[in-house]
Amino acid sequence: MLKEIFILNKAGIGLFYQNFEPYGQKDTDLISAFLKIFQDLTLEYMNQSLQELKVGKDKILFFSGEPVSFVLKINNTIPSNKIENRITYLKDRFLQNYTEQLTQKDINIKDFDAFEEVVKEEFDIKTKTKRKSSENLQKAFGISLSTVNLKKLIESL
Repeated sequence: MLKEIFILNKAGIGLFYQNFEPYGQKDTDLISAFLKIFQDLTLEYMNQSLQELKVGKDKILFFSGEPVSFVLKINNTIPSNKIENRITYLKDRFLQNYTEQLTQKDINIKDFDAFEEVVKEEFDIKTKTKRKSSENLQKAFGISLSTVNLKKLIESL
């Protein structure tokens, strides 16, 4: 059911990413982050929020909010409303576990790796992943550090 999940903070920084597709991971699937930016742009310029985008046999769902947003890729035959309660639960668990980390100036993305078990439990995922979330994010964005200084990152943009 759940193929990919991306959790971003309010600045759009990737905190957690995992691909649960059993046939292999594709780093190009990190397009979810760019879709989050697309969602923000539609909100700013068209005054409406993008909530769902169908792509072939899949759909990308956007659950925006403070202080984190979720972007998911699921099979397009699954009704979106079936996912909403699960995302609310995941967001609550994420905030229970990581509120302190979200308020820090330097965020260590390795802190969020353990959240994979919560996601797998909620979606009953048995697939073994090849990399931890922090490894996926480091590889995708070409960073060798696990700690992100938000002030420096935002200034560099």
